[in-house]
Amino acid sequence: MVIAVIVIALLAMALCVVVLLYRRELMRWVKFMRNRPPASNARLGTEAPLPGSRDVVGCINALLDEASLHERTLKEQDRELLEGLAGLSHDIRTPLAGAKGYVQLATGEEDSAERVHCLKLAESRLDATREMVDQLFDYMRLTTESDALDVECCNVTEILASILADLYHAFEDKGWECQVDLNEELDSMVDPVALRRVFENLLGNMLKHGSGDIRIKRFENTLDFSNAIEAESEIDESRVFERFYRGDSARGKTGAGLGLAAVKQLCELMGIAVRAIVSDDVFSISLVFNLAECSRYRKS
Repeated sequence: MVIAVIVIALLAMALCVVVLLYRRELMRWVKFMRNRPPASNARLGTEAPLPGSRDVVGCINALLDEASLHERTLKEQDRELLEGLAGLSHDIRTPLAGAKGYVQLATGEEDSAERVHCLKLAESRLDATREMVDQLFDYMRLTTESDALDVECCNVTEILASILADLYHAFEDKGWECQVDLNEELDSMVDPVALRRVFENLLGNMLKHGSGDIRIKRFENTLDFSNAIEAESEIDESRVFERFYRGDSARGKTGAGLGLAAVKQLCELMGIAVRAIVSDDVFSISLVFNLAECSRYRKS
């Protein structure tokens, strides 16, 4: 009986020691988290070899690593955004300065024909400025929209046909053709308004920066948009969806370099995979739709 009491007393003392050690560790962890500067790279450690403590510390440090990585990513994105905006502001000032110069020439020009010519040139520079500002506004509005897209089962082919009809005169002015090979209708879960913007931006980009006919071809669940580019163009296919990126072929033309960035973001929101390929002076963008989702939607 005495031995049993002694054993119980020893176990109680050991339990008290363990509880005190756990309490000490917990208080130390709380103090560390409260006093740790947000930008610090310090990580939590263990002082007592208590069961489970290393696992808890490992989870906390993993969360701290993830938070640090997220913060670095945001800072890098902010830096890239500021650099892009700085470049865009320069591009906006250039046509504005040109427009101002042509207006000044027109005011001092006595020949009416030459005056009209200068004013038309000024108008074209102002149109270029407005286009860049509109692209910036549209992209910033897209990135700040918090409401989810209204996704439903839609006929992608009909939406594309509507956009092509709207762009008929643009193709006619270029003297280009649009070769369409879709085989059959394509249905997918998309937001019809967002998909229209995707097609408008894609085709608008190709009309502006391409150098020949546009071809649209379907391969099962993929729509491939392609057209020729100038031989001396140097387009980095890994960067075409970056904000403010413009390849060499676009340097002499207007644009904020945000159209394809908006395409990428809208496609991701709708679950559409998008990729770009440059091969043999042909620039192609492929959209990969999820057909299975639409099939399940219709069955339900």
